[in-house]
Amino acid sequence: MRCRLYIEGGGAADPDHGQMSRTAMVDANAEAFRRAWQIFFSKAGVDGQMLEIAVGGGQQEAFSLFNDQLSRYLAHEEAESKPLLLVDSEESVAAGHTVWDHLQTRLYHRFQRPTAADDNSAFMMVQAMETWFIADPPALQRFFDSSLDTNVFQNSSPLETILKEDALDMLRQATLRCRRHYSKGRRSYGILAEIDPEQVAAACPHARELLDYLNGLNP
Repeated sequence: MRCRLYIEGGGAADPDHGQMSRTAMVDANAEAFRRAWQIFFSKAGVDGQMLEIAVGGGQQEAFSLFNDQLSRYLAHEEAESKPLLLVDSEESVAAGHTVWDHLQTRLYHRFQRPTAADDNSAFMMVQAMETWFIADPPALQRFFDSSLDTNVFQNSSPLETILKEDALDMLRQATLRCRRHYSKGRRSYGILAEIDPEQVAAACPHARELLDYLNGLNP
């Protein structure tokens, strides 16, 4: 099965399949975003021929693109890729809540589960992409330099309980003495391409769910 994963972030969202967004044509950020995710998933053993990365843009944009593609998939199942969604959870996930439970009842009040969506249609970065970065301090030290203050990451378990803003602050504090500081955008994409997916999956159960599902699609 081939899938198209709509991921929150990357600037302006990709429009309909087969076209290129205005931003993607003039801004290398979108391509850097896609490439970083491709590297991350490749290191996780996901077959790149089975997975297409789509720039989702904002949270609502990503959901809308996912929802639109789901309708196309149902109409042309043989010709279309199954759409998947990956967004930040923005906060902790309540015990016993599925991804759709969280999207519908917490922050994403407009994220009503489409009738055709299954339990494996949506996934989350809990609580944000930065959480995944903190799971692999050695990778952060390789990306920045030896001045990285890894002590900032002490006592940060379980990672998925760390508030999104706290995770951002930890990365900013850890890189204060480095030649370059943490920032979102192309720098964060570079980190994504550097981190070890297995380290992320070991520390972040929701990341494990995503990788297990994608690897299960391999022939």
